[in-house]
Order: sequence, then structure tokens, then C-alpha cells
Amino acid sequence: MSNLKFLVLSFSYALCALHFTLIRSSLCYAQPLSSQELIEKALDYDSQLVTYQGEVVGELMRRGDFAWANVQDGKNALGIWLDKGLAVKIGFCGSYKFQGDRIKVTGVFHRACNQHGGDLDIHALEIEQVSGGYPIYHPINIHKEKLAIILLWISVCLEILVIFKKRRLRRFPGRAI
Repeated sequence: MSNLKFLVLSFSYALCALHFTLIRSSLCYAQPLSSQELIEKALDYDSQLVTYQGEVVGELMRRGDFAWANVQDGKNALGIWLDKGLAVKIGFCGSYKFQGDRIKVTGVFHRACNQHGGDLDIHALEIEQVSGGYPIYHPINIHKEKLAIILLWISVCLEILVIFKKRRLRRFPGRAI
């Protein structure tokens, strides 16, 4: 009888562990939706909990206790409305000088948000940094630099010639060079 109890108890624990593992994995590893899919099926996803992933681009626009972030997945950028506590997790915003943080946003998708003038947006409940941003180094092309210096000297020499021509014309009004 004790072997049967042990077997039933072991099976119950294994079943509970499997159940919670599956639930946890489905929450943690939800596939992010693309911006294209969210835009094309906006009516289906309206007011639904979604996951979206991309690079933070532009500036982080702080508005009191909240902030706007634009997150681009390669095709389109979506506006993300987030609490300032979540906004502090964003270190770099993409620009010419920086590669922005790649983040995964989980939040409520709004096809036409009443709170924000009818814009399509996501109200973030959670963000996870997938990869950090970094500064982008743009090396100077030495050939372009040399060409710029040569063109500068040519323009300075031409300007000096124009100044001398104007002075000579003032001294000798009837003569042309």
C-alpha cells in the first residue's frame, strides 16, 4: 500500500512540475509578432496582450511618469508607451552615432488608442533587453579628407585672385585683366 501511495504522490509531483514548466515556458518564450503582422491584423490584436521585438530608435520622449519609445523591427516602427520605471532599462537609442538597444516588449496592443489621439501603439507592461546598444565608429575616409583640403586651398587661391582683380579694377578703371 505504501508503494502505491509513493507512486501516486511521485506521479502527482511530476505532473505538477510538468504543468508549471509548460506554463512558464509558454509565457517566457512567446514568439514576438512582427510590426507587419500587427499592422495588417490590427483588428484581431486590438486590446490583446502581445509581444513585439526590435531596436529602440530616435529619442526616448519622457512625459511625466511615462515615456514614449519607438521600436523598429526592420520594416516598421511602433510607438511604445511605457512607465518611467521600465524606461530606465533602455540605455541606447538608435541613431547615426549609436546602435540602439534591442528589446522585447510585452504589453497591450491598441489599434486606435483613445488615450493617445487614435494612434496605433503598445502600452508596455514588461520590457526585456535582448541585446545592449553601443556607439558606432565611423572611420574618416583619408582620400575624402585630402580632397577636401585640396579643394579648400583652391577656393582660397581663387578668392585671393578675385580680391586682387577687384583692387586692380579700382586703381585702373579702364583696364581689364
